[in-house]
Amino acid sequence: MLILFIFLLLDLVRPFHYFLFVEFLFLGVAFLSLNFGIFFSFFCSLVFGYLKDCLSFYPSTLSIIEFPAIVFISRYLLSRLHKKTFSKIIILFTSLSLHTFLNTLYWGGQSFLFYFLFFFHSFLFYFLSNDLLIRWLES
Repeated sequence: MLILFIFLLLDLVRPFHYFLFVEFLFLGVAFLSLNFGIFFSFFCSLVFGYLKDCLSFYPSTLSIIEFPAIVFISRYLLSRLHKKTFSKIIILFTSLSLHTFLNTLYWGGQSFLFYFLFFFHSFLFYFLSNDLLIRWLES
């Protein structure tokens, strides 16, 4: 939960706003849903979705609905696919696509370059932080 709180702060402060197109809290929820149980992931996604919606500069109700849905979809796909790295890539891509689609419907469209950078930065950050977070949790 500490990691999600740090990611929430990074999303609110946005220290790399013009250089890094990543939603840290969303990636934290994706990390939880792929590496922890469904009840813990659901509870954390619900709490932090609510916090993000309340504390964000652009108040909405999207995260409190979207984050638990991402957990359920990720856990469903994880139960259907083999638990290999390739299946995690497919699940992360599906989650990012759903996140992009919902945000496009809710907030309006962005440029193709933004979506490309969002996917690229999100994948890069997820796989770099995934190994670090797993090592940190195991120690």
